[in-house]
Amino acid sequence: LLALYLLFAFWVDGREVRHRSGRREAFSLAFLVLMVPLIQVALVYIHNPYPVVAYLYRVIGPHNGFWQVASAIDDLGQYLRTYPQQMLSYPFVHTPVHPPGNFLYLWLWRQGFERLPVAAHAVAQSFRALNCADLGFVRLGDAQIACALGQMVLPLLSGLPVLPLYGLGKRLLGPRAGLRAATLYVVVPSLTLFTMRWDQLYPLFLCLSLYWLHRGLTERRRGLFLLSGLSASVASFMSFGNLTILPALAAYGLAHLSSVGLPRWREWFRRTGGGWGLLALGAASIWLIYQAACGVSFWAVFSTAMQTHFHLGRSYEVWVVYDLYDFLTFLGVPLAVFLVYESARAWRETARARFFASPRAFLPLALSGTLLALDLSGVARGEVGRMWLLWMPVACLVAVGGMEREGRSAYRLVLGLLVLQALFFTLFLRVASTGMPDFRPRRPKMEPPVVGHRLEARLGEAVRLVGYDLEPGTVAPGGTIHLTLYWQALEQPDWPYTVFTHLLDEGGTLRGQQDNMPVGGTLPTTCWRPGEFVTDPYDIVVAEDAPPGTYTLEVGMYDLWSGERLPVTGPPGQPPDRILLPPLEVRSP
Repeated sequence: LLALYLLFAFWVDGREVRHRSGRREAFSLAFLVLMVPLIQVALVYIHNPYPVVAYLYRVIGPHNGFWQVASAIDDLGQYLRTYPQQMLSYPFVHTPVHPPGNFLYLWLWRQGFERLPVAAHAVAQSFRALNCADLGFVRLGDAQIACALGQMVLPLLSGLPVLPLYGLGKRLLGPRAGLRAATLYVVVPSLTLFTMRWDQLYPLFLCLSLYWLHRGLTERRRGLFLLSGLSASVASFMSFGNLTILPALAAYGLAHLSSVGLPRWREWFRRTGGGWGLLALGAASIWLIYQAACGVSFWAVFSTAMQTHFHLGRSYEVWVVYDLYDFLTFLGVPLAVFLVYESARAWRETARARFFASPRAFLPLALSGTLLALDLSGVARGEVGRMWLLWMPVACLVAVGGMEREGRSAYRLVLGLLVLQALFFTLFLRVASTGMPDFRPRRPKMEPPVVGHRLEARLGEAVRLVGYDLEPGTVAPGGTIHLTLYWQALEQPDWPYTVFTHLLDEGGTLRGQQDNMPVGGTLPTTCWRPGEFVTDPYDIVVAEDAPPGTYTLEVGMYDLWSGERLPVTGPPGQPPDRILLPPLEVRSP
């Protein structure tokens, strides 16, 4: 897949710009957006032949926390009104430091599935089959389980930054440079390695904010300033790390001012001041709405998050060096070389021109200035290769600016090396584990078993008893009855039922039993596949004080938590909630 991607990228780049029609341009961008999730899934497949399981476990595993919290929200208003208190009440690592945006996003998915019960059931059943032995998980409602899909589709959304990135690059450096930056971003090692992390979604907001700000400044359209701020506001409502978009916008504005000339700042501000006011309003909009609706201020949530963030015990001296190393490494070493080169060139030329910046220098100045300020401030200490993923599409565009001076061969070499680094990072680096057990697919038995005694009965809508084996026919008190039940799943059960096997004397007194989930508790009914046959053995010990006589075995299924039995449809004369097997004899030795 990576080889095909390289061939396509080289072919597209070799086409002359004047021959690139609007339709061909749209096709190229659509291809890039599609390749982002395809490459990520292909790389996941290297270590896990079941990518869907890997993505599901990443969501529902104990190291996540977003889905666990969102799927349990019943009263959204109460949850949002008490969010600062809720942040610290959960044991998950992410909840104490994140604003409510991601939880709200997953809650909306749950509400959507609540209104589409057929779709919710289909998705939930497929997920139950992949985690069927987790009884707490399978007992959740269909919509609660299905809303995990909301985070699992993040790789599909992670390709969207390609579009505003291309638009910004096209306006700053030309269409070829914009397309090259978008092409490079698809295989940035951080994007491919940290698949399905929320951080993959955030580059979209930075690219949109910069794209709209650039157009607002150059076209003098105030509405675009508002959109730029609104994009930053939505991003900050999902992660406080995205607040760094605001200094980046401010730095971009300063770079634009320097292109006009610092002595003319009053004229510049008179033209753009209204737009900057709208940008500030847009940046605060989501938080103002939240405060008006729920009475919770930005500061109440932010200060609660910082109680955890600033007490991680990480040394400033170490991370002030390691942050930059981590960012440049996960951006990709070939890109990092051109990023540093182009940023240094932009600062040098701007300083020589007495801080008069050309449009090509806007992004290098804004990006490098913001990253250096963040690093020196010490606000981010650790994992910036993932957390600063939102900066990497812009870094690709800055690096492309440096490649333009070296010709097409430099771009092709960098792209090829970047693909190799993405591949080798996947091969030799490991991201945090999901905390879930390894998934082992099970081969269901679809061939009917050899049954000693045929007995047809249906339990509920999903389970059928096809027969049993029983030995011996006569047993002494204290002896053991060996019973084997043969079940068939008519469809995948959506609940983990417990099987009961009761030995009753002539007066109906219980003289022996074995209750457990099928196959000794190792194969819950939620693991059964449609059409599967299950051989389910039981060893029932007869009570020592059992009197001689004719005894009856009754079997069936029930919900362990409520005690409610599954209704039984069977041969005439059978009770409505159990199956009576032919009598057997208990005799004294």
